[in-house]
Amino acid sequence: RDSMEEASAYAAQIVSQPVLDWEIGIACTLLAGGDMLSSAAEEAEDRRDALELRKALLQAEAASGLDEPAAYAARLRTAIGQDKAAAMVHKATGRTKEALHCLKRAKLMVHELEELTSDTAGSG
Repeated sequence: RDSMEEASAYAAQIVSQPVLDWEIGIACTLLAGGDMLSSAAEEAEDRRDALELRKALLQAEAASGLDEPAAYAARLRTAIGQDKAAAMVHKATGRTKEALHCLKRAKLMVHELEELTSDTAGSG
């Protein structure tokens, strides 16, 4: 698979706006560093572009009113579980950096879910 396909597949599994913002920030920081091989820079650009496209799609979904808060919350819960499970696998295989990355994503989604559930509880 080429770099853009991999970046698109990575972005497609992200369901959280704060996680997308954080991931875009990581890609932009890598690109701003400028001390990468051209292939790594291309991968970072592809990832940033794919993440920004995914963010635009999620924002359009939310703006259209088609995405129910309960369905969004359910997707967040699933993604939190997946990232926590991935973190455990990474930790067990000695990949601490990847484990911490997954845990940070899960933490962002937990915070988002708490805000979402407090907002919907207050409006109901």
